[in-house]
Amino acid sequence: MVTILLQLIVITAMLYVLWGIPLSIIFQRAGLDKRWAILSIVPGAIVVLLWYLAYAKWPAEPGRNSTK
Repeated sequence: MVTILLQLIVITAMLYVLWGIPLSIIFQRAGLDKRWAILSIVPGAIVVLLWYLAYAKWPAEPGRNSTK
């Protein structure tokens, strides 16, 4: 039972390294809060994050409009 829990922790950490760190950099460059990337370890939440990123106002680019 302990080995399964340890494997789950290692897999979660690997997923965060693979998805969370690059997403936090993307959110930071977009001028948004990089803590949104924590949701990337939740299965299915990556779809919500991508939709949020696609339609959110990007403070880093105030003159651009996402819906032309």
